[in-house]
Amino acid sequence: MANIEQKLDELAQVVSSNQTIAKFGLAATSLLAYDLFITFHREVTCIWKRQWSAVTFVYAAIRYCTLLNMTLQCVLGFMASPPNITTCVRRSA
Repeated sequence: MANIEQKLDELAQVVSSNQTIAKFGLAATSLLAYDLFITFHREVTCIWKRQWSAVTFVYAAIRYCTLLNMTLQCVLGFMASPPNITTCVRRSA
């Protein structure tokens, strides 16, 4: 009986840590989106109005693919179902 209670406590810790990680990811994504929003006017002037080059392309790819990646990770992080006790017991056995 104590073994099941221990497994339930471990499960609660895993779920709690996964939720914490997802919340920090959301905070980081929000900060990145805010940075993109407040600097967009400068970016248009300095980057988008220039002739396209390899450097411009790399800048845009890094800047916007990072936001896309972080957004998808947040969505998937919050959509992921937490592990259940059956899964934990099977993996520990």
